[in-house]
Amino acid sequence: MATVNLETPFREVGGNIREKGIIYRRKHFRDDKGRIISEGKQEAYAVSNPRDYQKTPPQGAELQHISLFRQACLITKEILSAKGPDAELYQDYLLRFNAQLPRTRGTRPDPQAPVDKTTGKRRRYSRLDNFIRSMVYLQLTTTQPNP
Repeated sequence: MATVNLETPFREVGGNIREKGIIYRRKHFRDDKGRIISEGKQEAYAVSNPRDYQKTPPQGAELQHISLFRQACLITKEILSAKGPDAELYQDYLLRFNAQLPRTRGTRPDPQAPVDKTTGKRRRYSRLDNFIRSMVYLQLTTTQPNP
């Protein structure tokens, strides 16, 4: 795969240049105050053969994964909009998230974070919602039986 560093005459390209062409994007990850804490790499992809869910619906383990992920998303949404007694849970996740950010030397990933298969190390998160969703999903998978 080619890597392109777009500095002259462009620094960044976003969206697709022509209809049904290649889509370009770069993700920007922000903290709770809106400051950019990290950027993803420039991505380019084309959607050539999208899946037809009417012909091939998810089944078995794939369907279980989708339903657990949906549950994790709903729980994360509740935690992020928490007011009252659930605000304590939000504050706990916020402290854990800030503690694992690689801002200063000596910070470590969260001990409950999943292990990245490519590096063999625990994952670090750049977005609070992704961090909470991942922790909730891991809890759900440990409590749910496999199909």
